[in-house]
Amino acid sequence: MTEWVRLTWTEVARGAWTGVYRHIKARQRRREQTYGMSTLNQWGMDIEAAIAELAFAKWCGVYWPGATDPDSDVGDVAGYGVRSTSRDDGCLLLHDADPDARRFVLMVGDTRDWRVAGVLEAGQGKCAQHWRADDPSRNVRAAYFVPQGALEPCERSAA
Repeated sequence: MTEWVRLTWTEVARGAWTGVYRHIKARQRRREQTYGMSTLNQWGMDIEAAIAELAFAKWCGVYWPGATDPDSDVGDVAGYGVRSTSRDDGCLLLHDADPDARRFVLMVGDTRDWRVAGVLEAGQGKCAQHWRADDPSRNVRAAYFVPQGALEPCERSAA
């Protein structure tokens, strides 16, 4: 069963402002862009990532604090890491630094409409079959690309 969530325009604005503020704080602190992303690409990614977190929180029925200094020790929403993509066939991206025991959810969509594609513990997704090396010609950075078919359904009650 496909699980969708639709945000109000006010929720979109709240998520977008959080993403902008996170990006500005990172630049102010001269923090390196994560995984080699260009600053130009990071603006949009920071905004969409924050909106995706808000969408997942709404789907779960939990409060989203919209932290501007996310605490990597507790996850993004209700203990979950939230990753997002605008590609219908997009993958859950995992990195070596992601805690193996943390559950990551993949949100697919953009702006108002989001689909909960599934969830997986990072340690299960970090395997050779999902690894892709850098490919600058396709703007792909090195990561584990876990296809949606390998994800487990996400239960609202588990969040």
